[in-house]
Amino acid sequence: MQLLKRCYLLPLLAAVLLLAGGLATAQTTIPDFAFAHCSDDHTGAGNAALAKTTIAEFKDLHPILLEPYNVTALPISFIIDTGDVTEFGGHASWEKYLSYFEGVSVPLYMCVGNHDGTWRSLTYEVRQLFGAPYYSFDKFGCHFVILDSAGLQHPMPSIGPEQLTWLKKDLAKVGRDAPVFVALHHPLRTTEFASRYEVDRLVDVLRPYNVAVILFGHGHGATYEVYEGLDAVQGGSTWGPGPAGYQIYCVKDGVLYVAYKQQGQQNASKAMLRKPLAPSAKRYPAINIASPREGATYDAQISVKAWIALGKGEVKKAYLEIDGANKTDLALKPGGSFECAVPLAALSAGAHCMKLTFVGADDKTYSRSTFFYKDSTLPKVRWRVLMDTASKTTPTVSDTMVYVGGYDGSVRAFNVKGGALKWKYQTRGAIAGQVLLLGDKVYVGSEDRSLYCLTADKGEFVWKFEAEEPIYSSPVSDGTSVYFGCGSGAFYSVDAKTGSQNWKNSDATYNIEIKPFLANGKVYYGAWDRYVYCLNTA
Repeated sequence: MQLLKRCYLLPLLAAVLLLAGGLATAQTTIPDFAFAHCSDDHTGAGNAALAKTTIAEFKDLHPILLEPYNVTALPISFIIDTGDVTEFGGHASWEKYLSYFEGVSVPLYMCVGNHDGTWRSLTYEVRQLFGAPYYSFDKFGCHFVILDSAGLQHPMPSIGPEQLTWLKKDLAKVGRDAPVFVALHHPLRTTEFASRYEVDRLVDVLRPYNVAVILFGHGHGATYEVYEGLDAVQGGSTWGPGPAGYQIYCVKDGVLYVAYKQQGQQNASKAMLRKPLAPSAKRYPAINIASPREGATYDAQISVKAWIALGKGEVKKAYLEIDGANKTDLALKPGGSFECAVPLAALSAGAHCMKLTFVGADDKTYSRSTFFYKDSTLPKVRWRVLMDTASKTTPTVSDTMVYVGGYDGSVRAFNVKGGALKWKYQTRGAIAGQVLLLGDKVYVGSEDRSLYCLTADKGEFVWKFEAEEPIYSSPVSDGTSVYFGCGSGAFYSVDAKTGSQNWKNSDATYNIEIKPFLANGKVYYGAWDRYVYCLNTA
């Protein structure tokens, strides 16, 4: 299986893929090719043997007839798996999943699903293979984007700003004509996201480009749908409980055909999608929102002002919604802008999302979203810092600093009075636990398996200790030692000054992500194996 070779070839592949990205932009003719889209394998679940049987079909590469279109696809060149590759995450299930692909000669690319990211996230393993839990590659003049919609150690889906920042830069290299295939685990229509703005801001990034199709999983169905003009195909499931199988994507003479092939059947028999890969003659018009400014704070009223790149008379209606409600019409002004005033008295203090929608003369809709804050009086917000990464860590506060960790692997220190960034230290994995402040040092665990000791005033490296698996646990200290757990269930005590290991306990059999508790010479913690543990500290 070519997947396992990737971790040794990443530097070379990065250069090759960058070159391929440039070629994809210039290339006008897309050659014929095919690939498979599988999903929801749930390795480690009770019926996982069926997933293994389904995946074994990829060992026999041959042309496949897509019956609904009477088109024969070439043998698949690669496989995209849109997540829930395991039932409970963890390295052992990951290795078992990979074993299903032994003897498969084409590359495998995968997303992280909610089952992969909740108990012991597989983002660490995916990062080892592809450099990050979100990544891209180019093949046959097309660009393929793999996104991570799974929450970090949490079942709720999320697409953080660090991922969107990367996506903007990635797509900018591709150009607006090359076909773009986007894969993620969750459907864009799901209500599981904390806010619709999570999806809206992703769609805003994709709009300017020639998005061929969104590949997704999660529901175990083999379905086709359209989300705000974007074609989307659900990959079914290699595991069930519906008809186990996978989607076959066939590109022939510049046209994309997609059909579902049930496990054990010779042909792909269920129609999904047929469309040309050439970009639409009418591009999605640019929408510029002058007000509200993104992330700005407002009090009693917002004066909304926006433009859309459509000709005179091409917009027959425009309106906005706040948090999916509070619909207000926008009026066309002589200068071509669309404006209105929105009173905020009925809104609660805090963050709100706003979506502007324009209806064209052809009844097509065009949208763009932003967010703002309504000012609060009690309690009064003293300062607010917008980071370019998501964060789930509890802040640690000293007399002068506020310390937080981010999904992008950064540890940041802000001035406690005004929120100015004082320093930033970059690790090689996401930060899920709280930063520990002890004297003039701070300690933090990273998904890269390391516990870091940094100077509290400047964020300078002092030492690091490597655990056997990723660290999601918040460290605690009794003044001389630092205690924390890791993804395998191993629990450590290390010397606070030197980082040398005092002892290690391996009684727990699964991930420890809880913050331990110290009392009277003992340390207490829970693990995902359902047990609570009490250990002597010495």
